[in-house]
Amino acid sequence: MIFDKLDPAIQLALWKMSNKSELAAIMKASTFVYGTAGSKVMTKVYGRLIDHIKTATLARTTTLRNIYDPGPRAKAFVHGKGVWERHEQPTTTLPPPLTQMMDLYYGQYGNSSFVDRSPVIGKYVHLAMGFTGDYDHSKPGYEAYWDTFGRVNHPAFGQWHDSPFYEGWEKPPENAERAIYDGFFYPDLDSPKRSAGMTATKYMSRAIRSAIMQLGGTLIFDGAEVYYEAVFSKRNVRDSDTATEARALFPYLAQFPRHTSAPFGEGTIKFQWFGQNAVPTKKLFSENWIWTGHGTHREGNSLSDFEKNQKETFTELWNKFPQDYPNNPSTPERVKLVNERLAQALDKIRTARNPLSEDDTIRRIQIAFRNRKR
Repeated sequence: MIFDKLDPAIQLALWKMSNKSELAAIMKASTFVYGTAGSKVMTKVYGRLIDHIKTATLARTTTLRNIYDPGPRAKAFVHGKGVWERHEQPTTTLPPPLTQMMDLYYGQYGNSSFVDRSPVIGKYVHLAMGFTGDYDHSKPGYEAYWDTFGRVNHPAFGQWHDSPFYEGWEKPPENAERAIYDGFFYPDLDSPKRSAGMTATKYMSRAIRSAIMQLGGTLIFDGAEVYYEAVFSKRNVRDSDTATEARALFPYLAQFPRHTSAPFGEGTIKFQWFGQNAVPTKKLFSENWIWTGHGTHREGNSLSDFEKNQKETFTELWNKFPQDYPNNPSTPERVKLVNERLAQALDKIRTARNPLSEDDTIRRIQIAFRNRKR
């Protein structure tokens, strides 16, 4: 069963690659880590993303950068991360394993994590997105997006919006040229509505999934900090990038109940929970059902918490998963405790009568992140 229809633009990008065998070899040796939409705490901290994850120390350089917490999938990313310079050198054998996050291909305004993406896969993504000009590895995906669709000032810049322009994860401003798919630049071929569209980052994720399906490779979905109402509820709830990915990937896992992995076209999909292989079950999904404005896996997040006030209505996909699996990893108590403390610390920062200085805010977030690694 192919849940994602192969978009003609993506098919054309695969065809346009000057050396498709090189792309296929790199995709087969690559693992993409997806998942985690939960406790992405946006903050200003010091250092590059990868330095922060590896050491749990944020003060790595003297340059102020924007960073977000990618959650438990960072464990798989860091432990399996290859170096693309070595990975893509001409060789008579298959390239060594390379672990990537989709986030590297769009990038994040203010940090340089995009340099860790594969140039060969980056070129394919550039073509699939229809970005203007030739692929430039020194330029993040969001710059290519702005070059293509224009730099439109965002009214909330300097408040909650960290970059000066509308981003690829947002709906374009009203009346934007080329936004012909219900106000978006990219089509949603899985929607029954012919004019339906999706954001650039959702489409970019789709392009990478399509390459794995067509050419091979491994996709790990760490579902520990995803809010599952957006995946399984029939209610009209916020549809995140991660929820869109889950709805595209889970039908493959559902075909192999009580397994941690499943065939995904020419590739393989694996389900993890806090970095450990797990069987996707209703019990795990129920642990982190709704967004409460704080962390994940704490009081108020679960399906039972939601159903205290309102009965949930589920999609057909929900019933394709088993209720529980005895050998699944449990959510560590330390994670619940740290998320609770992190939420309390952030509440104090938000509600402080006298706003904390930037240095003090950074110090508090540093402590919270260090605790997450213990």
